[in-house]
Amino acid sequence: MEPIKYVELNRILDEHAESEKALQKTMQSLKIKHQALLSEMERVRDRLSAVTADCHNLQNKKKILLFRVQNVAEVYQRMHKEFTTVKRNNEELTAQIKAERERERKERYDHIQECWRLISENKKLFPPFSGNSTAGPAENQTDSNAKGELMEVYQSKENKADINKGGPQSTPFVVQEDCGGPKP
Repeated sequence: MEPIKYVELNRILDEHAESEKALQKTMQSLKIKHQALLSEMERVRDRLSAVTADCHNLQNKKKILLFRVQNVAEVYQRMHKEFTTVKRNNEELTAQIKAERERERKERYDHIQECWRLISENKKLFPPFSGNSTAGPAENQTDSNAKGELMEVYQSKENKADINKGGPQSTPFVVQEDCGGPKP
């Protein structure tokens, strides 16, 4: 019986030795994998450090860009405010120029009307030296021609002032003494 136990023991020891060898191989393989994992972890750690540094750089760039955007927004607001002011001033000046031109035109027109009123009074006070005591068609034609010439002078002076000087004349419109009517 003892030899059987010995054989059995040898078989058990052989199996144990094989298991030990297999375990050693497995442990060796696990050590290699563990080393590879450590190397990979080191690479991941380095990469993570680089990504963290990039994140910090990006955050700094973001701050700089936000600062620049705020500056641009402030400049835009300031320029928009200045543009609005200039536009309002331009509209006011345009309205003033228009009103001034209209006032000067009205003054010229009133001046012409006053001149014709004086001419009419002058004719009544000093009738023309002719054989007829009443004015004939020729005299009426003369009045019409004189009035037309006076209006042409007015229009040409107004147009010259608008074209050459960019606005109405600064000096008032002066009607010369000879307005085309009869002289006393």
